[in-house]
Amino acid sequence: MKISAGVLLSCLFLLCACKDGGTNSSQQMRGFAIYKLADTTILASSVWNASLDTLELCLTPFLTETDLQAYYWSTHLFVANAKIDSEFSKMKYLLGKSGGLPFVVVVDQSRIYLGAFWWGYSSSIPQGSYIPIGAPSPFRINHDPLAAIPDRRSDSRIHEALKAAMILQQ
Repeated sequence: MKISAGVLLSCLFLLCACKDGGTNSSQQMRGFAIYKLADTTILASSVWNASLDTLELCLTPFLTETDLQAYYWSTHLFVANAKIDSEFSKMKYLLGKSGGLPFVVVVDQSRIYLGAFWWGYSSSIPQGSYIPIGAPSPFRINHDPLAAIPDRRSDSRIHEALKAAMILQQ
C-alpha cells in the first residue's frame, strides 16, 4: 500500500498541531479553560458562524483557571502566570494569522463561546470576542461592539467558575 508524501505530511501536521496530538472531549478538564482548535490551520474568520459542537478542540487546554492569577470581570482583563505570558510571547512572533487563530472558552466541558487570538496588524476585523496578540500583560478578552455575534463573555457559568477558582475580581 503506497501513501503519498503529502498525505503522510498532512497527517503528521495534524497530529502535531496540538501539544498532546489529539482530541478527546471526555478527558477535558473541569472549570474555566480556553482551548485552541485541533486543526491550527483553521482561521477564526472562517468559523465565526460555526456551531461550537462541530469544532474539534485540542485535548489539553491552552489556558486554564490555574494559569490565571486574577480575572477582572467588569473589564475582562486577566493576569496570567509566567507560562502563559511566554506562550503569548511565542504567538506574537510565530503565528500572525490575519484571519485570527480561533479558541473556544469552556466551563466544565460546556462550550460557551468562540473567540480568536488576533494580531493588531491584521487587515481584517474580528467578528466576535478576541484577545489581542502583541499587547503587554495583563491581557484582555475584547468584543467588537459592531459584531453580529452576541457577546458571551459575561456568561454566568464563566463567572461562577472563576469565582469558585478564587481568581474573580470585580
